[in-house]
Amino acid sequence: MIDHEAEIYTGLARVYDRFTRDIDYEKTAHRIDTAITQAGLGRPRHSTRILDLACGTGTLAGLLAKRGYAVTGVDSSLDMLAAAREKNDCLKGLCEFLPEYFCSDMRSVSVGQNFDVVICTLDSFNYILSLDELTLVFGRVRQHLAPGGLFLFDINTRYKLAHMPGGASFCEVLEDMAVFWAAEFDPVTEICSFDFSIFVKNERNTFDRYDELHEEKAYRTRDIVAALKKTGFSGIEWTDWDTGGELHAKSLRAFFQALLKNI
Repeated sequence: MIDHEAEIYTGLARVYDRFTRDIDYEKTAHRIDTAITQAGLGRPRHSTRILDLACGTGTLAGLLAKRGYAVTGVDSSLDMLAAAREKNDCLKGLCEFLPEYFCSDMRSVSVGQNFDVVICTLDSFNYILSLDELTLVFGRVRQHLAPGGLFLFDINTRYKLAHMPGGASFCEVLEDMAVFWAAEFDPVTEICSFDFSIFVKNERNTFDRYDELHEEKAYRTRDIVAALKKTGFSGIEWTDWDTGGELHAKSLRAFFQALLKNI
């Protein structure tokens, strides 16, 4: 067995799609599609450009591309992007525009074009560990949105990170991979730390081990709204991701949408 002290999403990238196979990406694509249509930005779809921040292995980008959108994905992990680009082979002939992918940290992202919609899903903004940096990212989003553009994202709630419904540890063992993690929430920093150990079978029929530390910051709704307003967004709405209704004390995930002011 070979041990690796890994950058996040190095070992996890090798098993990510199988590890997250229960995520309902179709639901996410539908929610985004509906929000875009309701904002009057989705007709015709082929003229609507989407920037997908922290796009991961490109599953959502591919679904949106099949719905007719022109999608550009950005992620800081080369390993995740390699998996995303491989999926384009399966999309040929199924969509007008294949997703394009760029490697960048979203705190410094500069794609060089404007988009009608910017999205960030699967609690990726929780990985930004301070409100100042989150505000900086919102400013980057503003720089990439056309006037009147739409900003959509979800975020894990403080309740979820502090209480971890389902337990503060997890393990999954398959024939050729295993994933273990344990979570601990610090109420002072309001950061939840996830210690991952990932085992992947190699060509020698042994296992490579990757140890990764993932950290997620809990943000309060009022702070997110203030940061959005500070960076030029208006028409801000937030709902419970699971129900589509109002957020409540035990909501697990919040869904935000905001418009860039026409200046």
